Formats: sequence, structure tokens, C-alpha cells
Amino acid sequence: MAHSTWFGTTPQKPTTGSRPGRFRIASLFRLGTVPGSPEEVRSFLQTRIRTYLGFMTLLWLAGGVLGTSLSVLVEANHAFAGWNGVRTAVHVVGCVLIAGLFVASVRRQHSAAVLAGIDLVATVLQAVFLATMITASVPIIRYRPDLGLTMGLTYCLVARAAVVPSTPSRTVLVSILASIPVCAATFIVHFLADQEGGSIRFHYANDASRPGYFTLWVVLFSSMSTAISAFVSYVIYGLQREVLRARQLGQYTLEAEIGAGGMGVVFRARHALLRRPTAIKLLPPERAGAAAIARFEREVQLTSQLTHPNTVAIYDYGHTPEGVFYYAMEFLDGVDLQALVEVDGPQPAGRVLHLLRQITSALAEAHARGLIHRDIKPSNIVVCERGLLADTAKVLDFGLARDFSATSEAGVTQASEITGTPLYMSPEQIIDKDALDGRSDLYALGALGYFLLTGEPVFTGNNVVEVCAQHLHGNVVPPSLRASNPVPAKLEAIVLACLEKSREQRPQDADALLAALDQCDDCPPWTLADARSWWRERAPRVQARRPIAVTGESKTLNVEPRGLAGVQ
Repeated sequence: MAHSTWFGTTPQKPTTGSRPGRFRIASLFRLGTVPGSPEEVRSFLQTRIRTYLGFMTLLWLAGGVLGTSLSVLVEANHAFAGWNGVRTAVHVVGCVLIAGLFVASVRRQHSAAVLAGIDLVATVLQAVFLATMITASVPIIRYRPDLGLTMGLTYCLVARAAVVPSTPSRTVLVSILASIPVCAATFIVHFLADQEGGSIRFHYANDASRPGYFTLWVVLFSSMSTAISAFVSYVIYGLQREVLRARQLGQYTLEAEIGAGGMGVVFRARHALLRRPTAIKLLPPERAGAAAIARFEREVQLTSQLTHPNTVAIYDYGHTPEGVFYYAMEFLDGVDLQALVEVDGPQPAGRVLHLLRQITSALAEAHARGLIHRDIKPSNIVVCERGLLADTAKVLDFGLARDFSATSEAGVTQASEITGTPLYMSPEQIIDKDALDGRSDLYALGALGYFLLTGEPVFTGNNVVEVCAQHLHGNVVPPSLRASNPVPAKLEAIVLACLEKSREQRPQDADALLAALDQCDDCPPWTLADARSWWRERAPRVQARRPIAVTGESKTLNVEPRGLAGVQ
């Protein structure tokens, strides 16, 4: 998993089983365990057993095909007679039985105890098949097929050790049980050959080898196979535990990386007890400078103060002993508005109004607490289904938020920086970041509404300087002239009012904007039935094209003597 070396958290007590390096008799009778909940452990073990059985099925099938093909080429008339026939039959039976165990491991869930039994039965069963082929090799004992088949046992044991989570002690037990049939078959076949006058010493002059001598060689080879398998289990099992332990962050298990940016990486995670999907945002040590930590902490502290249902919820915050800062927030299984428009095109006016109301309402709470978001943009708004309410908007990423009720945060953003995203920055955000108030967010919200209606940003340019110049001096083309869908006059007037250059000509606060949005009676309604229909019929296509990134990542513009250098 990406960046797993960031974590060195104190390992949680394993759910079942024993710790590596401490021998307990109980560990002989169950598979090795890994960090996680009982269901996660069971699912992981079943996946590994399934992989092992699938691989061995293919290996037995390949061995049967190659062995039969060689017999046909060398002795076509006897390819399916005698020992060759037994070998072919055993390969067929082996493939069928191992494949049957594989299918059983795929079609239903099994407990850890049943999986441990399947692991043992499958491995010993393969050894019995090999022993059967050895016993049937009396007529051609001079070619020593027992050695080749003992090598096959080695392949089986090493493959199992590499795939199946197993303590070294259990691997030793399984390997010994699998070696017994092969060693016994070797003694039997050489004993019978010696009794019938067909042993190797009758084919090669001066060879005084006895059945016990051949058996000791196979015991030696099997012992080496057991030792190698145990070592592989020791290494692989230890690595598996370390990797899975690295995914543990307190009570959270990291599952997959779902987003990355300048301020950290976001993982989908799951709480060990609540089983609740969660998004974990991490600040890796290499980015954890004083300013980055201050901004990261400010983001979670400010966002955690907000309780509006259209603001992403914060669950937890902390850092590991190794200095990895993280916070847990609600996981949003939806799409951001950037992806929505890119894939689904400009949105109906009724839906735009529905979304703008929710975003404005969330901003009203933030502004009432003295918080200015400063980075409202499509990728920072996620629309999702919450409960039975489709099209619920969630405001993300307060990483650039500024608390104007306190002066202690003023130094977090350097004076030489303009914070925000160029396509959605207000004029005052470009020229005077210290003079911002809630109306700057309303300008960005107007630009967002414009984008939803037309599918295009308000202003474009060849570089950041041109875009910023347009925000400062350019004339806004009414969205009705650029949109493919009808734009109601009242909604258009609100969007254009939010995009006024002068803050005094915009709605004076979020409450005023909400009141204006409520007066848009010329917009076609966007009903719950409409929303549910969209999520049922069109949302899968959007999500397939652009999987959700749970948090947007802000951009910072550096101001140099010659102007705006560009987006970092």
C-alpha cells in the first residue's frame, strides 16, 4: 500500500492467535492471524487460501498436461498404460479435488477454523497424490521418479508458505504431515522393487543401495523442504503482519488511497468497532513542517466546530508517536461537482438552485462563527446520498479557512502568497488577502453556480495572470448566453450579483443570499424523485469515469516581484 512506511503505531492486540516468535501449541491448529477485526481476519485468510488453491489447481493441471505430452512423444503406445496411466489418472483426480476445494472457498464464507482445515487437507491431499504416483512407479524404478515427485512436494510446500498466512510452527506441522506419505511411499516402492528383483542394484552393477537408504535421502530432502517452507512462512507472515499493522491507525484500518494533494493523502478507512466507513487525511512526516502542521491542525479545529449537515463531519484527530498527523472525517460515497459537470454536462437550473441553497446554508454557519472558507470550488463540493436524501451537498476542505474572530492565525499564510484557486477567486482575494470577509466566499459561490449552469468557468486565460486579470477587470458574459439549458432570469440575476467586482454590490451575507435563492420561483422544481432517478440511472457512469476524491486540495499562488509565478 502506498506510503505504508509512514505508520509505526503501537500495534493492537491481535484478535486471535499468538504473537510471532512465541511458540504455543494452539498455533499448530489454526492459521496465523493478522491485525484487524475478526471479520477482516477471516476475509483475509479466505482470500489467501483461495489464491493458494487456485494456483495449485493450475500447477497440477500443467503438470498433468506436460507429463502426458512427454509420454506421448517418448512412448506413444504406452502413454496411458502402466505407471503412465496411473500418473495421468492421479493428475486428473488431483485437479478435480483441488479445484473443488477452490470453488468451495469462492462460493461461500468459511470460519477461520474451517479455512485452517481446508489448508491442511489440501496440502496433505496433494502429498497423498504424489505418494500414489511414487508407489505406482515400481516398473521403472531405475529412473527414480520418487526424487522428481519429492521435488513436486517441495513446490507445494513452498507455494503454501508464500501465500497462506501461517506461523512457522504450523508450517512445520503441515510440512511433516505432508512428507510422511511421500517418505512412506518411497520406502514401499523400493522395498517392493527389491523383493521382486527390480531394484536399482539389479540394474547397476556394484550398487549396494537398500530401501532404507533411498528413504533416508527422501527424508533429508523433505526435511530441507520443511525448513525452507518454515523460513518462508517466518519472513512472509512477518511481512504480512507488519504491512497490515501499518494500516492500523488507532481504531481505524486503512483500506485504500482515494486522494492526494499538497497537504496530505486521504485514505478510505473503517473503524474497528463501529464498522463505519471513514476518510482519514494524513500529513506525512516529510511534509510536516511547522507551517504545514499549523495549517493541518487549524483545518481540523475549524471544521470540527461546524455542525451543519452540509459540512463534512469530523470524527477524530491525533498523531502517531512517529509524528504522522491525521484526522478522521465522514466518508462521502458520491461525486464532486467538477466530475459531475465534466461527465454529465451542465446541470438543470432546478438542480443548481437546490445545490446552491445547501452550500450557502453551510457557509452561513461558517461565516456566523467567523470562518471564511476561501476555496469554494467544484472539487471541494461533493454531492452524495445521505440516508434517503439524494443530492445532499457537502462542503469540504477548510484547509484555507481563516478564523477572523482571532488574530493568532494571521501568520499561517505567508504574506507573499495568495491562497485559493484562480478560477474561483474573488478580486479582493487576489489583491488584498487581509481584507476578506464572507462576501469573498459568495463570489466563489457565484462562479460555482455559473460553472454548474454553463459547464464553463466564468473566466479563462492562458495562464494564472490572465485569469486573475479577468476577475479584476473582465466583464461577465451572462450564463444564459453560454448555457445549453434554459437559465431562469431570477437565478441568473443572483449569479451575476455574486460575481460583482465590488463587494458592496454583492449579497451582503449568506443569509441574504439564501433569502434571494428562496425567491427564485421561476426555476423548474428539482424534486426528490428527480434526484433519485438521476442517482439510479446516471450516477454510476459519473462515478466510473471519475471516482470520488473525498477532499479537495487547495492551491497556493506565489507572488513574485514580476507578478504571479503560477500554481504550485
